[in-house]
This record gives sequence, C-alpha cells and structure tokens, in this order.
Amino acid sequence: MMKEVTSFVFAFVLWAFVVHASPGEALVRRVYQKLTEVGGGQGNGLPRIELSGRAYSVAGYRRASNTIFIEQQALDACLRFGAEAESALAFLIGHELTHFYQDHHWAESDGVTGFVVASSTFEAHTSEEEEADLYGAFLSYLAGYQTTELVPRLLDALYASYGLSPEASGNYPSLAGRKQVAAGVAKKAEELILIHKTGAYLLALGRYPEAVSCFQYINQFVRCKEGYNNLGIAQLKAAYCGSGMSRQGYRYPLLADPELVLRAASEQQRVALLNAAIRNFKVSLDFSPGLIEAHIHLAAAYSMLGNADSVRYWAGRLERNKPEGSGKAYASILLGLDAARQGRRAVAEEQFLKAKILANGPVLQLLASHNLLVVRGQSPPLQRMASATFIEDQIDGLHLIGTFPAMIRQKERVPLQGGLVLSYLSRDDSNLFFLEGGGGLLKLHLTTGQKWQSSLGLGVGDILDGARFPQVDITPAANGAFGLIREKGLVFQLDEQGVIREWGIFMM
Repeated sequence: MMKEVTSFVFAFVLWAFVVHASPGEALVRRVYQKLTEVGGGQGNGLPRIELSGRAYSVAGYRRASNTIFIEQQALDACLRFGAEAESALAFLIGHELTHFYQDHHWAESDGVTGFVVASSTFEAHTSEEEEADLYGAFLSYLAGYQTTELVPRLLDALYASYGLSPEASGNYPSLAGRKQVAAGVAKKAEELILIHKTGAYLLALGRYPEAVSCFQYINQFVRCKEGYNNLGIAQLKAAYCGSGMSRQGYRYPLLADPELVLRAASEQQRVALLNAAIRNFKVSLDFSPGLIEAHIHLAAAYSMLGNADSVRYWAGRLERNKPEGSGKAYASILLGLDAARQGRRAVAEEQFLKAKILANGPVLQLLASHNLLVVRGQSPPLQRMASATFIEDQIDGLHLIGTFPAMIRQKERVPLQGGLVLSYLSRDDSNLFFLEGGGGLLKLHLTTGQKWQSSLGLGVGDILDGARFPQVDITPAANGAFGLIREKGLVFQLDEQGVIREWGIFMM
C-alpha cells in the first residue's frame, strides 16, 4: 500500500527543523512523522512536537497549544535501549498522540495530560490511559515498530531515570500498578496485531467476509485510518465477488486477488457493502485527507456502483495529490476499468496502455497488463482458480493436518462477528492461526524466521521471481505484494522489490 503524501508545508517545516535540530530532536521528529503517517491527521491539524528540557512527567499533550512534548530525560532513557530505542520512543509518542486522536477531555491542573500523573488522576482516568497505551502500541506496530514486549522494561527504566520509588505515592501510581495496566494492554495489543495480520492474509486469500469481521473487531478498540481503510477494502472485495466485472476477469487495484470468488453477494447486499465501504474510506480521509489509497478505493467503489462522474472526480484527485508516475498509472487503470464497465473497450484499452507506460513497479505493471489482455479478449496468465491439492511443506516441524487444530485450540480464542472464532498461537519466529465458522475452516502458519524454507527453496530474504515460478499469482498488497501458489498452499508476503518478508502455509 502506498504511503500518503504529506502536505508540502508540513514537509518543509519538518525539513527546516531537522536541518538545524540536535540529533535527539531529529530522532523525535522522525519517529513522530512515521507515527502520523499511519495515524493520519484530523480537522484542526496534527499537534506540534517538541523536546522539553524539564523533568516532570516524561511526556504529555497540551491541548491549548496542540503540542506533544517529550522530555529530554525520557529520551535519554529510551536511547539506552540501543536498537530498540526508536520503538521505546514510539510507544511514548503514540501514547500522547492518542489524547489528540481520541479526543480525551481531561488534563491536570495546568491543562496538560502527562505520561506520569498523580495517583488520583491515574485512577480516575485508568480507562483513558489503557486506551492510550493500547493505541500507542498498535499505532507503533502499524509504523513498523515492535513495542509490546519492551513496555515493562521501559517503565522500569523511566521510574529509575526519574528517581521514582516503585511504591505508590500521591504524586504518581506504583510501578507495579502501572505495569499491571501495561501488561493487560500489551496482551490486547498483541491480539489486535495478530487479528490485523489475519485480516490482511484473508484479503489475499479471497476470504473477504471473514476479513470484514477481523477489521470490524479491531475498530472496536482502536480508530485509525488503516483500520477504516482496510475495512472498506474488505467490504469492497466482498461486493466485487460475482459481479459482471469479476466474471469478465478485470482486476481492480484493491490490494488482494479478486478472482477467487468464494461467496457472491446479492445485488442488494452489493450496494449495501459498497455504500458501507465508501463511508469507511471517507472516515479514513478524515484522519488523513491526502490518503492516496482512499482515493484509489473510492474511485473503484463508485465504478462498481456505476457512478462514472464520481470515478472521474476521485481519479482526478488522485492525479493531483500524487502527480508522479504511480498516481497517474492508478488513475488510468481506474478510468480504464470504468470505461470497460460501460462497454467502451477502445477507451479502456487506451487507458490500460497508458497505465502500463506510467507504472513504476512490477505489481502495477502486472495489473495494467492483466486488464489489457482482458479488454483485448485474451486469457490473462493469472486467471487460475486452483485450490491447494497437496501440501508438503512444514514450518518448525508442524503440519497443517493432524494435531495442528487441537494444539492451537488450547491457546488464545477470539470470538469475531458472524459466528467466527479465531484461535492463534505465537511461537519464537512463527504464528499459527485457526479460523472456524463462516465459509469453513482456515488454517494458516506464517514465519519470518530465516532458518525455514519452503519446498521450492524459497524463504525470508529470497526474491520470488514470477519468471522462475510461473504458477505464482502476484497480487497487490500493503507496501508490496502477496504471492500465492494455491495448488501447494503457499503464500508469500513481498516487499516492493519482490523480496520475501514473510511466508506461510495455508489450508482452507
């Protein structure tokens, strides 16, 4: 998924500050920028962030001036974590960002919320602090940081750095109490992260109704543009299944394979799903008005509704907000798809050819080429519907058949909407998932460990070459693509250069 374009003014101000900033200030702003890129900005604009010289409350949010501050002493404590320093800092900044994003209307007497507050304030607002911890951890995950495991150690370091006794006082809660809240939040954040991962793979595997349930569950606990955007995508894909454009073989740029039709919605259901998706994409734009993905998906949704004027409007906004090659290429694909929907094949072919010339990456090139073959009446190479017929792979000595379901059912179980139950188990360098209900069972075992390789000789760090493995379906995904070999039950998550970041085995 492409990153949204930061406004010119914000980017210029950030650049101007970093040029003259100390290394600590530059680090704070770099982490802040990563967090706000995934969190987005709302109405009155993002808060300013500053590094404070005082040593009082670790970090805080001052609503009157719309400012987040991180104290130098807290930054120094984070820097002692070495390679984990940015993750520690991301948790603190994300915590305070929550008070802005979730609009908490409480503050101490000076109008400022603080990471370390009086015991009475903490106890009166425990739910808000839990929400801030949870949102901070999840937002950090979306930005690429790993925070949940280091939070207890970070709290130890902060109490030691500020010379706070572990025992409770009138000025701050006990370390044990603060860690107890953080431990519960870390467990919930880990759950949401794994459900988010499950939802992304469900999109790639074509299990769209189940993906909707995953993202709806996440949105109950954390609100961010990623959550609403992903929910909208899942609803869009569910509506696309069985539609005329799907049966003809056209592919919208929706970040997963829309050709695997598992459950076709009725026309009434399709319209309801599309309208729900449009609402969710517009909510994600409230968080981040320049979110490119939302422009792409709104144009696609209006095309599926048959609203050509709205398609042109959102494609035009896409070109204006991201005028370089990829923005124009996506706009051309969307305009071509809408022309094909209307039966204007010559116009559609012209737009797909234009997109192929403008495309600046292999996934976009593949998408344009696929639709070009369809509009010319030729059979695209990716139109395969095979399901897994023989699974020979194992990760960490575990097979998807046999003891796998019984073993995972003994672990964490999360009831989702629609009668679905997700069970999961985290191991050292792999995650196991077992989804029951809905359209049937799904078993999934994923790994980021470099010691495991698939039967094709591919593992983390290798390049998945479509020429070498022609049976692979390459489909768009967040910041790269998914590669599916359905007949072997293999799925690969790739970066933008086709390098494997994670791979796994699935059975459904």
